[in-house]
Amino acid sequence: MIACLSIFTGIAGMAYFIAVSQRATTWMYLLKPGTMFIIMGIVGVSLDTQQSYDWLILLGLIFSVIGDIFLMLPNDRFIHGLIAFFCAHVIYVVAFPVDDMLSWKSLIVAIVLVSLFIIYLLLLRPGIVAEGSIKLLIPVALYMVIISLMVYQGILSGQPLLIAGALSFYLSDAILAWNRFVKPLRWGTYGVMTSYYFAQYCIALSVGAN
Repeated sequence: MIACLSIFTGIAGMAYFIAVSQRATTWMYLLKPGTMFIIMGIVGVSLDTQQSYDWLILLGLIFSVIGDIFLMLPNDRFIHGLIAFFCAHVIYVVAFPVDDMLSWKSLIVAIVLVSLFIIYLLLLRPGIVAEGSIKLLIPVALYMVIISLMVYQGILSGQPLLIAGALSFYLSDAILAWNRFVKPLRWGTYGVMTSYYFAQYCIALSVGAN
């Protein structure tokens, strides 16, 4: 069943990209969250009702779909989407298991992520302030903190699926932020959504692997 859902996820994702290229708005509205619903189905067929991890991942996916819907609405609902994804990452942080938080590996990962956070925020800052002043800079910075923490947890989990999922999510949001606040990228939407779907797919698969 997971294999079938995986194939459907790929087909739906490709159909979404075709809709984007053709600017078929109705199909974009259907396929963007629709692909996520299929990914949620992967969790559904593997879900163990006794495992809190399974329920947390499902809840994180639900908040992600809410964020997707806000971000694709015609009126700019960026802050609403940011809040929904912030909640999703908080849930993932709680869910992801951590092997050892007191090790050289954890220290190195923390230093790298803090450095990336500072550098990227400085690069984004002019565009963020130009769009929404300091009032937008604060929530964006807070979001960057929580996704960095999610990546930290994912890497320290030691689980390949969570590592791949966390890093792909990080890449997706990095592209999205650059596309919005620095310079629009011709391939921006494709880069954001390819890495995003892959991230959520890996996280969903981790339910069956745990």
